[in-house]
Amino acid sequence: MSNDAIAQTRHYYRTHGRNMDEDMRALLHNPRGVLVYTPDLVVLAKQVRREEELLWGVLDDAPKEADSWYIHLLAGRLSLARQWAAALPKMEWCCFHRGSRNGKPHIVPWFHICSLCRNQ
Repeated sequence: MSNDAIAQTRHYYRTHGRNMDEDMRALLHNPRGVLVYTPDLVVLAKQVRREEELLWGVLDDAPKEADSWYIHLLAGRLSLARQWAAALPKMEWCCFHRGSRNGKPHIVPWFHICSLCRNQ
């Protein structure tokens, strides 16, 4: 597997039968969406309401009152991801799905993410 974040992202989309262009287009039209696309870091994220888990993956959905960041995809250098996270507007929570072992979401207090950023 390549160390290039773009190659990793394309590989993920190809192996999971998803459409990367559609996801990126949806985020670009979301006023609360974030898209970082470089060889060192790829991030697809958006602001969400923690309790509205069914809408997390709807990338063009933009709730009026968000309390969380939903990380749809993150690939690349962890040091750059930490810098990126530290620069975001602070929210109460960080939400993500990792793997498909049980399908349950991960919800972590945002201050834990920011603490990791400061300590690295």
